[in-house]
Amino acid sequence: MKKRWILVYLLVTIGLTHCNSIVGELLSTSDPTFREREGSNLSIVFGYLNMKDSPAGLGWLEFKEYASGIKAPKRKATFLKIHDGYLFWDDNVKPGSYYVYKFGDTHYSFEMDTRFDYTYRFKVEPNPTKIDIKKAGVYFVGSYKYNKIESGDDEANFKMAPITSVTEIMLLKKMMKQAKGTQWKELIKNRMSEIREFGSRMNTAEHE
Repeated sequence: MKKRWILVYLLVTIGLTHCNSIVGELLSTSDPTFREREGSNLSIVFGYLNMKDSPAGLGWLEFKEYASGIKAPKRKATFLKIHDGYLFWDDNVKPGSYYVYKFGDTHYSFEMDTRFDYTYRFKVEPNPTKIDIKKAGVYFVGSYKYNKIESGDDEANFKMAPITSVTEIMLLKKMMKQAKGTQWKELIKNRMSEIREFGSRMNTAEHE
């Protein structure tokens, strides 16, 4: 009997180790890139989420367009793990008003042999991620962190708090690499120049 228990334990341990190594490899080699720009009137929408304190990471995120009288289509974002969180973006976005609709992840518990699906939304109105695109450009919806509200074990009690530790310029620098070989790189570069010029003007005004 003792030998049979030892054999089962070893099989489970090897299985878990093997799964973890595969996941780690996939995360470390994941290097998403921008799609080629499909028109001169199209834009990039991007932001950052720190999900470190959530029960799961970020496996998917959807943008949605504000539209009256019709069922607005959803747009799935691309994301990249950086700075304890995730840079996310959508490219080839047409003029209009958009916001982060919902986001989440799937977590599998080996101990319970159960799959858990987590879905989150910004729970304030107006939605702080709303942006209006009137001309082609690069639009930042902000950086946010998942903060659990201590009110029991209900995972629904949380808020997405804005943070300043991960800035727009930091994310744009990372996006430059992901946009290599596409027309988006020049658009991102122009946005970085705008931010630097604005900062320079602000510094000059403060010292006058």
